[in-house]
Amino acid sequence: MGLGPPVLCLYKFMHDQGMLDGLDSVVEIGSQEYDMKLPEYDLLLERICGQLGRPTPPGRDPETGRYKGPARDFYELFGCRYAALDIDARFGSIAFDLNYDTIGDDLRQSSGLTTNLGTTEHVFNQHNCFRTIHDLTRPGGLMLHVLPMHNYVNHGLFSYSPVFFDALAAANDYEPIGLWMNAKPLFNLLPMARPRFPLERTMLFALLRRTDDSDLVMPLQLSNPMLVHDSMEARYGTTERRDKKGTPRGLRHHGAVHVDLESLESQLLAPDDARLKKMLKLLT
Repeated sequence: MGLGPPVLCLYKFMHDQGMLDGLDSVVEIGSQEYDMKLPEYDLLLERICGQLGRPTPPGRDPETGRYKGPARDFYELFGCRYAALDIDARFGSIAFDLNYDTIGDDLRQSSGLTTNLGTTEHVFNQHNCFRTIHDLTRPGGLMLHVLPMHNYVNHGLFSYSPVFFDALAAANDYEPIGLWMNAKPLFNLLPMARPRFPLERTMLFALLRRTDDSDLVMPLQLSNPMLVHDSMEARYGTTERRDKKGTPRGLRHHGAVHVDLESLESQLLAPDDARLKKMLKLLT
């Protein structure tokens, strides 16, 4: 999926919340690019970079008018060391096969922000994918996943559920920052990732923080009255954290992220906010 307008809007919110303060390194799973496909998207990129005190990255095509280029150009404008891992090695990425390869000591815990922007759904070995992301990220670092959730037919090998990231966070003691979704036409609105889901193709956003130095633990989802056999219990710390209403427990930002396209003000709208309800009507 790459670095498009919804991701830019989330980055604006993260910046306004202080989550990117002191960020010095980014590692991406997949050789990513930024790609602005419509004139209003170009304007968003220019205005967000301008408001953050950075020049717009190069790459405007004189014929199409679109901004398109390696994501490295975007992140390096913000002073971040950058690396990307992919099997195709585009854009200077490190050759890495997510089905088989493991992180070496040179990259282990090297990343302050590790992104998975539409990559792991194309890889069969899901355990190795999420172990790779875990091993890359330093304790205290952020992991951002932007992946297919709903109605992405004929795209990728997998689509993801919010419960997947609840379980991943619980098993590994990640701090769950936010779970949002995004669908056309409101690329600047990220509602909470819970039913009812929009009719459009919908992406899932999961933002987690690694909190300790432990190895990756594979999650286990249990339904009552299932119990783990005594001989296997030590493998698992806990299962996913949700209350009876289906809300992930411990989620820091349980609300809808919205970026006003005129002022570029980012805000968190509560689930019962009248403005949010009005916008959601456009998606269902």
